[in-house]
Amino acid sequence: MFVLDNGRLSVFDIPFGEFGGDAIGINDRGVLVGSYYDDPTAACARGFQRDRTGRFTRIDFPATGATSLFDVNDRGEMVGNFLAPPCADTRLLQGFLRDERGRFSRIRIPGAGQSQALGINNRGQVVGSYLDAGGTQRGYLRDDSHLTTLDGPAGAVANTRLRHQ
Repeated sequence: MFVLDNGRLSVFDIPFGEFGGDAIGINDRGVLVGSYYDDPTAACARGFQRDRTGRFTRIDFPATGATSLFDVNDRGEMVGNFLAPPCADTRLLQGFLRDERGRFSRIRIPGAGQSQALGINNRGQVVGSYLDAGGTQRGYLRDDSHLTTLDGPAGAVANTRLRHQ
């Protein structure tokens, strides 16, 4: 993996990601988040954070089989998804928020069978997607505890990344 910062390229490996991984989100302070695999079957992803100095920290939603981190804002709030063991049933995928103090909370979407948290901005607004009761994928915006459903035109493809503002 690499980071390009002001024309300077830094290449790195995840020290505990023996079987691969991905850096997915970065904030304006140079903190990266992503997922890695420590199992040769690559069934269960684990979350990680890399700070600007290159120090890695494992980050996993408590008591789950898999954690994927997708974004981090400048306050250190992170969003991602988790699965209960054995990590194979993606119908059980759930989004979460990890606050700046390291506390995890599920993002609950009423009536959803599956949800994902994919982006967070510096105002703490979270965006993601979920499957409604009819199996239709829909987008959402979560601002504090208020949830707004986001539907694009029929046939539209979701892009749920928020800029860090």
